[in-house]
Amino acid sequence: SSAISAPNYQARLQDSSSGVGRSRKSFKYLNSNAMPEGIIIMTIAIILTLLSYLFTKDKRLKRELKRAKGIRIENFEEGAYDKIVGRAVEHEKNLEAPLSGRKCLYYQIIVEEMDGNGHWKPIIQEEKCIDFLVVQGGTTALIETANHQGFLVKDIEYKSGTFNKATKKMETYLNWHGIKSTKTFGFNRKLRYREGVLEIGEAVAVKGVGNWETTVIDGQKTEVLHLSGDYGQELKLSDEPLTLTEAGIPQPDLHVAEAIEGYKSESPKLQLKEPEESILPLEIEPLNEYRQEENLYKQ
Repeated sequence: SSAISAPNYQARLQDSSSGVGRSRKSFKYLNSNAMPEGIIIMTIAIILTLLSYLFTKDKRLKRELKRAKGIRIENFEEGAYDKIVGRAVEHEKNLEAPLSGRKCLYYQIIVEEMDGNGHWKPIIQEEKCIDFLVVQGGTTALIETANHQGFLVKDIEYKSGTFNKATKKMETYLNWHGIKSTKTFGFNRKLRYREGVLEIGEAVAVKGVGNWETTVIDGQKTEVLHLSGDYGQELKLSDEPLTLTEAGIPQPDLHVAEAIEGYKSESPKLQLKEPEESILPLEIEPLNEYRQEENLYKQ
């Protein structure tokens, strides 16, 4: 066999070493790019989480009602899609909230169970709304709720769990939805019950399509603004304090007594039931409780 010459041997060593160098550089390049990819993925996940929070159905509804300036009922144009703010008043009937027993015109209930990771997961989401009147000074509007979207502040919360069993009312409500408060071996499930209601006399913001119609209320015919929803222009309503303002300033005529007395004096034929003393007067919480929410609306 022929011997390998010194120059050829040196050349092969150089080729081999340069190949190893290229491999190390490639490996180093891959590692240097792995970190930015991880950061990008994490950034995208954070952005998606933030967007999912900001653009949930409830958040979108509240932002829309907050940004809508709102107009007086008497200035509402035929066929317009706009917002009014006033007091919710019973029309033909009322509801009773299943958990608290409060008389109301609209209720929303969410029952959640804590999972193994410490997160609350909804197991029941229920709401019911009936047609009602909105009083604004001496004028009124009939809210037709057949096609509506709404958000109510969940102002009452109950819990049942390991050391506090569900009350009879809670158990009845769960059973109505085919659910029990206990697990297979009789241990209590960790449940949270949240309820929000639109009470009679409570301030409410409503956005809908307006039509003026002659309507019989309490046996009397009168010209009344009807607010309703249709495809693409759903009726939207909320008692969230930030939706009850115009340019961030609470409406000046939202005191129950003023609204009721003004309504009675200017429309004597349309008699209203006096609201219970427990809901007089309306106390809108200071905006610091909702400051975080308000900052989201401004985005």
